[in-house]
Amino acid sequence: MSTPTKQLLYSSVRIETKSLDGSTGCGTSFVFRDQTSPPGQDLFLVSNKHVVEGTDTCHIFFTSQGQDGQPKLGEPFFVRSDMFSAQWHGHPTASVDVAVMPLSWQLDLIAKDGQIPFLRPISLGDIAPVFLETLTLQPQSCSWAFQMGCLMNSIIFPSSVAAI
Repeated sequence: MSTPTKQLLYSSVRIETKSLDGSTGCGTSFVFRDQTSPPGQDLFLVSNKHVVEGTDTCHIFFTSQGQDGQPKLGEPFFVRSDMFSAQWHGHPTASVDVAVMPLSWQLDLIAKDGQIPFLRPISLGDIAPVFLETLTLQPQSCSWAFQMGCLMNSIIFPSSVAAI
């Protein structure tokens, strides 16, 4: 994983949700490593509150890791998660559209089933320089969540940048 783009590709997961009323949704999340948390409790999914609020079940899609330690492209697997929205912690400010969910314990369960996801978590140290550069280039956008969303979208989905 030599470039930031490749690194971010494997820092992201796909989320497909279903609410109690039967409505469905889809979004993305990225895997974040909190360097201040104890090992084994340091991985989190970060997404938007509007993606996870009010959802009942979810499928989280991961890229499989091969025996050689490399990603097995075209061979994703998913984990079903019930009571999905209850596992998320939204930002306390209603206007900040960010939510986090502990991930380490789910990865432990996945490993017991013999699945190993190919993940490259990002940390604050990874994104701070890029975030500061983005904020300098677009000072009219003051929301950190918006900046991070734009950054992730521009790297992972370059064709969607014009729509933001």
